[in-house]
Amino acid sequence: MQKMMRQDPPNQVRGPWCSTCDQEKRGDSHWFEVHQLAGALIIRRLGPQARTVAPGHSPVCGEGCLSTLVSHWMSEKAWAPREQTTMEAVAGAMGA
Repeated sequence: MQKMMRQDPPNQVRGPWCSTCDQEKRGDSHWFEVHQLAGALIIRRLGPQARTVAPGHSPVCGEGCLSTLVSHWMSEKAWAPREQTTMEAVAGAMGA
């Protein structure tokens, strides 16, 4: 499901690709990377020159796809058993 990078001949590296709509990142568009941890979503802006995202993170191409991803995540969490989420776990994942 997650698309990190695609490689086209001759050795031309492209990507990342949106995990929601499968659009390729080009230029300075407003991309985000999303990581789910301990019952929380961590959303960070993806820099304009970024060609990869961290393993386990999902690249998202803009506010519309980000909204779709958050909506799907919320609807899944609404029916899942409640997890014990601590701010320490979330802060640790963010490198704080």
